[in-house]
Amino acid sequence: MNFIEFRSRAAIEPIIGHLKTDHRLAQNYLQGEQGIQINALMAATAWNLKKLMEILKEKAKRLFRLIFIRYFLSEYASTSLLPKAYS
Repeated sequence: MNFIEFRSRAAIEPIIGHLKTDHRLAQNYLQGEQGIQINALMAATAWNLKKLMEILKEKAKRLFRLIFIRYFLSEYASTSLLPKAYS
């Protein structure tokens, strides 16, 4: 193994550890060779869905903030509740 292979393996090892602990990859509950492959595929799918949900959560937060700020500023811009710099 060369240096690049060691670096890529070192990057993957923590992910495999999380898959084993968080997504029940440590023990295989399905039988046979196909069971092993199905178990690994489902664990990897769960990992990818978790990452996707984190991204969607951040985008939803940004969208909510944008909508809230626009609503707040348009609703109260004509009132004296805001400082003069904002109105």
